Order: sequence, then structure tokens, then C-alpha cells
Amino acid sequence: MLETVVVLFNRDLRTVDHPALSEAVKDAHFVVPLFVIDEKIIRTTMERPNALSFLLDALNDLRSSLISKGADLIVRQGDPVKELIKLTTNINASGVYVTSDSTPYAKNREQELAKECYKENLEFKLFPGATVVDTNAIYTSSTGTPYKIFTPYWKKWISYPRRSLASEVKSFSLPEKIQSGSIPSLGELTKLSVSPNIDKGGESIAHQQLDRYLQNIQDDNNLAYSSSRMSPYLHFGCISPLTMISESIDTSVHENITRQLCWRDFYQQLVANIPEFITDDLRTRPYKWNDHKNLFIAWSEGMTGFPIIDAGMRQLKLEGWIHNRIRLVVASFLTKHLRMDWRLGAKHFSHWLVDVDVSSNVGNWQWIAGTGTDTRPNRILNPILQSKKIDPSGNYIKKYVKELSVISSKNIHEPWKLSERDLRGLQYPHRVIDHEVESQNFRTLIRNK
Repeated sequence: MLETVVVLFNRDLRTVDHPALSEAVKDAHFVVPLFVIDEKIIRTTMERPNALSFLLDALNDLRSSLISKGADLIVRQGDPVKELIKLTTNINASGVYVTSDSTPYAKNREQELAKECYKENLEFKLFPGATVVDTNAIYTSSTGTPYKIFTPYWKKWISYPRRSLASEVKSFSLPEKIQSGSIPSLGELTKLSVSPNIDKGGESIAHQQLDRYLQNIQDDNNLAYSSSRMSPYLHFGCISPLTMISESIDTSVHENITRQLCWRDFYQQLVANIPEFITDDLRTRPYKWNDHKNLFIAWSEGMTGFPIIDAGMRQLKLEGWIHNRIRLVVASFLTKHLRMDWRLGAKHFSHWLVDVDVSSNVGNWQWIAGTGTDTRPNRILNPILQSKKIDPSGNYIKKYVKELSVISSKNIHEPWKLSERDLRGLQYPHRVIDHEVESQNFRTLIRNK
């Protein structure tokens, strides 16, 4: 049996279904849960105050949970590899256990950790837990390459053997005389303002949120704001995707949750195998992007004159979250109607979203832009029809576009049909483009290439 194992936490801020932590408790007399506030990541995360706020919530919640088990969360700040090796030397640790991740940055960190642990004669182990199926588990039968189309990936993924949930960790001990370190405040890490209505992070809240959703399931197809809202908790690992599948198994949304988690795995395996997918078009587009700064500002500020677009973009700034269907509608508007680079939209989303998962964010933007994995790359979502379909009563629009709160459900999806006098009285902007004209322009552009 090992004397002391350090478990390095990253995007796995939980104690339930945590294979690395569970195995460490079985393998060692003492276990040291470590989180290193990575200065390189913080420098970029400082521009993402919502995600940073959620992270700090999750760390404080994790610390409370570990203390209740007789331990604590050890916190350091700096380079994760250097800080980990320094700690292992100070406490004479025997091993390092880590949950594997899929991003290029995480993969490089894991390789560096493995190298340094080898030098220091430390046992180094990687564990699953970030995805349902490992990102290197499923490849195409014909060429042995990663899947670029979802449906065939789904067919293999759904039947692929899954690991069992990790055993529950009830209690364990830290070695003596180890300094826990403090979790910084948000103000110590960034001066940018956080959205006023973002969800609070943490494992305990993740389970409460999932329980509330499963006990009060609404129809996602009709209400754009009806959702589990579990994506931030999944991103930071406050709950495992396997736990969500297990907890929902006897509910009407089990299949939908499972499929959404497959989409998440799908994009993670793409990034793990094709890291340039994060920045480069997967599929060549047949036209150039426009550069209309004023139109981008109107889109990003929720001032396009299209109520469903404006509601989504304003909700994003207020809450750091929007429903996936709304994400697709506003992304289609930017990339197909305004024909602006999907990378601009992805960057804007990454600033505001709490669940700023690089794989899913880039994957969804490329999908809707026609440069990614969509088998119908030239599809264009009609914002008017989408608005009537997913928000027929207009309640979602009225919640976020206050200027339209007095408009009837009949007129709220197309306020430009009101008289000029009535529209002026609303103080709501004129639409920045004509949907029919720009849709036709897009189709003509595609045909002529």
C-alpha cells in the first residue's frame, strides 16, 4: 500500500463518482486533494468573469465536502506541474492520480506531469471521469480515424461498454503539518464585472439542480428557457456525465440527456484527435466572411430588431447561460444572415458563458456555421419561424426584451409589422437586415460557388 497519494483536481470538482479520488483512498494511507490555480489559465479566464466566479464557488463547495470527510482541499497558485512536484517533495508522496482531460492544453499538462513524476520516481496514473466514453475509445471501422459525423458515432457510442460508477468516498486523512492554502476571492483575480444572475457553482448545488429538474420536467421543445441547466456543472466536473445518465434512467428525459452527453463526448473526441478544430474550419466554406463591426455590435448587444435573437443575447449577458436551441438560432443569424466569422461568435460566447467548454462551444459554432460536422452545412435557421416554434406565447422574449412586454403574442415575433408610430413608441430598434432578402442572398451565394 502506498503511503501518500496526491490527487490533482482540474475539471473534476466533486467527490461523487470520482475514480481518481476513489482509487487513491483505496491505495494509500493518506490522500492529498490538490487544486492549483493555474496562472496561465487565469490570465485568459480573467476575461471570463462568469466562469471564474463559478469556479471559485465550486472550489469552496469542494473544500466543504472534503472537510466533512476528515480532509481538506489543498490550494496552490502557479504552474500546476511545478506546484505539484514541490508539494510531493515536501510531504514525501508516493504517487499522483489525475482525471484525464481532452483539450490540447490539458494533454500537454498530463504529458509534462508524467515526465516529471517519472523523474521523481512517483507513481503516475490517469483515470476516466470527464466523459462517458474515453475520447480515444471509438474510431471509424474503415479508416481508424475519429468520427466527424455524429450519427455513426452515436450508434457506436450508445453500445460501447461503460465503466461502473466509482465507489463513494466516505472519509480519509491528510498527512500531518500540511498547509491547506486559501481560495482567493473573485476580486483578487479579476476586476471585470460578473453577470448579475449567474448560477452558483458547486457539487452540492449540481445535485440539487439535477433533482429539481428530474422532479419537475418541462417540455424542452416548446419552451426555450426550460432546461436542466446542468452544462456549467458538467463543464467544471461538479457532477459526472455518468451520474447524470444513472440518475435520469427512470425518467422521460433519460434518452434526451444521454444523447446530449453523447454530443458532448463527440466534440471532445474531435478536439482530442484534431486539436486544430478549435481554431480552424473543419470543412471549407465557399464564401468569405463579412466584416460589419456595427452589425456585430448590434448582435452582441441584443439590438438586432429580431426579438428572439435579442432575447437570447440579453439573457447571455444577464445570466451567463442560454438554452442550446437559442444558441443555435443566434449563431445561425450571425454566420448565415450576417455572414460573419463563427470565431467572433465563439469568442463572445466564451467571455460570457459560465459553461465555456471549448469543445462544445467550437463544435456547435462550426456546426451551425457550416464549417463543421453538420451534414447539411448550408441550412439556415429562420429566426421568425424558430421564435414562433420555441416561444409561441412570447413569454421568453418579454422576460428579456422589456421594450416588448406590452406587445401581443400575435405581433411579438415580427414587431416591424407594427405601424411606424407604434414601433417608435416601443423604443425598440428597427431590424438590422431583412430575413427574406439575406436568406435569398445566402442561397444565391452558395449556388454560385
